[in-house]
Amino acid sequence: MGIKSNSSVEVYYNFFASSGYDAAKPPPLPTGFQGDRGLYNGGSTGGGSAGVNWIEYFNIPTTGNSTDFGDLTVARYSPGTCSDANRGVVAGGYNSGDKDEIDYYTIATPGNATTFGEFSAGRTSLAGCSSKTRGVFFGGLNNNTGTRYNVIEYITIQTLANPTDFGDLTVGVSHNSASGNGTRGINAGGYSGSYENVINYITIATTGNATDFGDLTTSLGWIGACGNDTRATWGSGESPNVDIIQYVTVDTTGDASDFGDLTNGVRWGSAGLSGNA
Repeated sequence: MGIKSNSSVEVYYNFFASSGYDAAKPPPLPTGFQGDRGLYNGGSTGGGSAGVNWIEYFNIPTTGNSTDFGDLTVARYSPGTCSDANRGVVAGGYNSGDKDEIDYYTIATPGNATTFGEFSAGRTSLAGCSSKTRGVFFGGLNNNTGTRYNVIEYITIQTLANPTDFGDLTVGVSHNSASGNGTRGINAGGYSGSYENVINYITIATTGNATDFGDLTTSLGWIGACGNDTRATWGSGESPNVDIIQYVTVDTTGDASDFGDLTNGVRWGSAGLSGNA
């Protein structure tokens, strides 16, 4: 991301300086900073049937193939994920039935995942976001009952336990996607029986029901998300398959704006997270 200044004078700080002007009162690192290691969790090898338990990682600043990290406790696809930059959490998913298992691992140390806790009922195709303290999960589908949840639940990432009720979305959805800046979490799109364009937001540190933020440019499910401290972006999705990229400014409210296009229209993006290596 480029550097933009609103004045003719720009000041740069060296975060690694131990003395001198460069070390004097540097601004804090962005709250959404998540590190240089990326990880992918689970998935399906084809046909939407057999899930896998693979965890793979790669170094975001360099190019190259991914490396085996370890295994999830159960094979699954379409889980929700979150991290605090040190611990990664993988929740729910599907593999011959909805999964209630929540796993965790230390991002800097390759190895198998360990049980964190569990949902009260299995769910798949849910969304997650996080702060440096909390992980939050939005919605999801229980295939046994056909329920698309409006529930929001949270965990304290460094404390092993089952999730706790946070509040409710304005509509029950699955195949939704979430982003945020560490302070505010934003959930968008999904499928409720029809495709949704609704964008909801929460303040991660304060439990309560989600509030309407605005609308996506079109109604979408199976949508992918990412963001930084300023913007949340969504790309791809089904309604049918689209190549749209759109964004919002996280700390405001309003409808999403067009960002650009993907090279191809796609759906069913993988669940990923990042953290310090």
